[in-house]
Amino acid sequence: MTAHTEHEQQPPSDGTTGAPRLTLIEQTYANSTPGDTIPDYLDACAVLVEERGTDAASVARTDTGQLLTPVGSADFGYCPLPDGGSVAARRPTGRIWTGLPAADYIETHWMTAPAEEPARFGALEYSSTRWLYRDGRPVVAEEGGPSPALLWDAAKLTVSDDGRTAVVLEFRGRGTSRLIVWVYDLTDGTRRRVGALPHMALNSEPSISCDGRWLLAGSREVLLMSLEDGRATLLPGIRAATWTPHLGTNVIAAVEGPDEGSGVLTLRDLRTGARDVVCGIDVRVDALDISGAGEIAAVVATPGIGGWMPNVVRVDAKTGAFDPILPWRLSSGTYRLTEAPRWGLRGTNGGTVELSSAVESSMVQVPVTEDERIESAAETADYAQEFTQRLNNRFRTLLEAPTAIVLLPELVSLTRWLLPRRPNLLGPVRHRMVPHLAECSADLALAPMRDAFARAAEQLEQVCKDAEG
Repeated sequence: MTAHTEHEQQPPSDGTTGAPRLTLIEQTYANSTPGDTIPDYLDACAVLVEERGTDAASVARTDTGQLLTPVGSADFGYCPLPDGGSVAARRPTGRIWTGLPAADYIETHWMTAPAEEPARFGALEYSSTRWLYRDGRPVVAEEGGPSPALLWDAAKLTVSDDGRTAVVLEFRGRGTSRLIVWVYDLTDGTRRRVGALPHMALNSEPSISCDGRWLLAGSREVLLMSLEDGRATLLPGIRAATWTPHLGTNVIAAVEGPDEGSGVLTLRDLRTGARDVVCGIDVRVDALDISGAGEIAAVVATPGIGGWMPNVVRVDAKTGAFDPILPWRLSSGTYRLTEAPRWGLRGTNGGTVELSSAVESSMVQVPVTEDERIESAAETADYAQEFTQRLNNRFRTLLEAPTAIVLLPELVSLTRWLLPRRPNLLGPVRHRMVPHLAECSADLALAPMRDAFARAAEQLEQVCKDAEG
């Protein structure tokens, strides 16, 4: 196997990338060995941040290594849209709250450090809360729950081939750990909760059928879920699967095999039950995606810490041989983990999926307990309090930070949703936040971001007027 060796590029200056052929999520952690001191680890973090061009532990890249995630943000899911835009599950990096360039890495490794240690500062005010972003702006969903598309932990994300529908699997971990399935209509800005899936689906890459009615999700055990009513069924003998609309509306590509070891890639027709073997793959496969031209990208077990780590590879459909999309290790020696392969511009298929009677009859509703419901107004209020408390504590420091601009859309969207529900916050927003933003827009020291601050001040003032009725 030969590694892909193209130089890893930085984002274009205008923030646009066009429509990439293949995107993936890259996660890395600064190396930490027994005996390392905190300064040793901070030095390793600094090297990694400089090498990758980002302070985020998780980002989106193309298959040539180009960084797609804006600096100052972290992406945990990323899908290209047919028009060249994108949808992402995104949050600011830890640096936005702490000032430390390597805060994401510090939080990962030193979260339990004693309070008197400097590294503990890197864990302060860290949050896994994420938003669904479209083309760099938070998606504000007016229907389907009390929050403006806030996601406590958006574990997985996928978009339909026509770019109209996004599905987000949101992990809550309350009660019996489940993934809540959200369906977003990207054309009208609404969302609805379909149901829940077992937490095992965390290890998979979900895939939407060509008619937008069905979802494949799960690794080691693959579930087929109706996006209309939340019914689901297990597809026996399959450990990873994806829809292949270029081969027919009912056809999926599936990897069969044990939890560990080699598997077989097949094509299955969910209406007729026909099965064709494509090739064998000599490693464990956890997820896959197939382009409109039949190119295969799979997440496989690769050498790493503890014996294996996930990485995206290209699979030769004739031989089953595979090559890594990006090298498994960075120049600094840090292991690279890559997941969530997404082919752009796959094309569309206007047909309707038809299932066999056996598959249809096996569909059952997945129950959701009260503890797993995410329409809880109390939880959303808790997040709003947490967010506004951070701003109150460190508002000026945040706004002067080089990457603070990534918070402005989130601040405006949250305030737009919050004020009608919490009118007592109208005064603080109008008399504290708006003047601060206006002050920053006139500050010569913040020249690169002055226009963004001015727009945010105008938007917040309009939000206040709207809230007054």
